[in-house]
Amino acid sequence: MPDVTINRAPFGESDGQPVERFTLANGTIEVGILTYGGIIQAIHAPDRSGVRANVVLGFRELESYRAVSP
Repeated sequence: MPDVTINRAPFGESDGQPVERFTLANGTIEVGILTYGGIIQAIHAPDRSGVRANVVLGFRELESYRAVSP
């Protein structure tokens, strides 16, 4: 069974509240989830050739989410 990891990192601040990014990984797939509405910010997954890429149209910074999210 592959090692599963969970990392926690600051992602910014919204209305005085800290926003964090949790990264869950299992050696094959890595998922980034924000505490700002539970947004899935990134999913890095391999294609059939094994080349990993982000398959989510997420933003790199919190301000972009604040600008376009309801």
